Amino acid sequence: MLKKRRNEKRMCDKLRELNGKRPENFSTDLRKLPINIDKILLDNGIDIFSVEFDMLEKSLPIKDLLITGMAYAKGDDLRILSAKGLQEVDRRFTLAHELGHCCAHMKPTHSCHIELQTNYDMLGNQNQKIEIINVKKEEEADAFARNLLIPKELLLCLLSERNDFTIEELSEMFMVPIKQMEKRMEDLFNDVSSRSRV
Repeated sequence: MLKKRRNEKRMCDKLRELNGKRPENFSTDLRKLPINIDKILLDNGIDIFSVEFDMLEKSLPIKDLLITGMAYAKGDDLRILSAKGLQEVDRRFTLAHELGHCCAHMKPTHSCHIELQTNYDMLGNQNQKIEIINVKKEEEADAFARNLLIPKELLLCLLSERNDFTIEELSEMFMVPIKQMEKRMEDLFNDVSSRSRV
């Protein structure tokens, strides 16, 4: 039996399996709303925890930092954490957002990697001075979460049956934050518009 060298990097198998996956690669029951994000994570071997981030928030060099979630990988241990006390729609979106980071941004070869999600909208100009938050990556993880929790085919099916849903009604049906439902509808409209021009 060969022993690993001390400096040899060990790949996290769970992250390797998730690497490059897109929202449509995760099996979901499109007949039942809302999409069961907890089941998706557990089916993929990802542990879910709800924790207090107070101590971590105080230790980081940004004032008024609010951490809502974290993806943590060490060895073969992959966990997604959400802040205690989040509303259920925010908790669900945070879990899906962190899964997006696991698929798109976390490297399977890192021996320990922590990917934080913050309420980055509230940080304003502070983010320009401190490179903790990569807004592009956060937006990509948001898009991943929207596409996972609000599948296009299911949304189109609902809208074909009834076209007078309010954003609030759709947000409640899919159990996502209103702002994210608005963005999903905007994405859908832009996608349909660009196809009709072709």
